[in-house]
Formats: sequence, C-alpha cells, structure tokens
Amino acid sequence: MTGGQTKKTFRWAIISLFLIVCGTALAATYFRQQSIVAGENNTEVQRVDPSPWPADLPVDRDQMMSFQSLFKQWKIPYKNKEDICQQAQAEGYAV
Repeated sequence: MTGGQTKKTFRWAIISLFLIVCGTALAATYFRQQSIVAGENNTEVQRVDPSPWPADLPVDRDQMMSFQSLFKQWKIPYKNKEDICQQAQAEGYAV
C-alpha cells in the first residue's frame, strides 16, 4: 500500500469507529429515556394496612414495639433495657 492509500484507509476506519460510537450512544440514550418514561406511568401505590392499635396496650409502648419489629427483621434479639443504638452498633449496623 502506498502512503495515500494507508491514510485513506485510516481515515475511513476512524470515521467508521466514530459513527459506531455515536450510534451506540444515541441508542443507549433512547432506551434509557424509554425506561424512564415507562417508570413514570407506573403510579400504582402499594397500600399498607396498618394494624389497629390494641385497646389494652398503652400508647407509650409503640416505640418499644417498633424497635422489637425492627430488630426482628434484622434477626437480632431485642433487649429492652439496653440502649438501642449500642445494640445496633454491637451487631454491626451503623447508626
């Protein structure tokens, strides 16, 4: 190949690569935009049925019961007399 042909081939390779990159970026942008628009149409809200508060339990126990539930989800035994933050940190949870 002569110098002119090599330069011409190199130029076409660069142009082709540029077009491929631009096409890929354009396609990625289009499909990302489509997924965002599809997500906006999903307005269904999942309703949580709150359990009625037992009449025989005083309201001041709601915090304790909340912590019991949280620690149960973490699979940690809840100790009512200890500091909540210290219990969580002792189990490796950041507070």
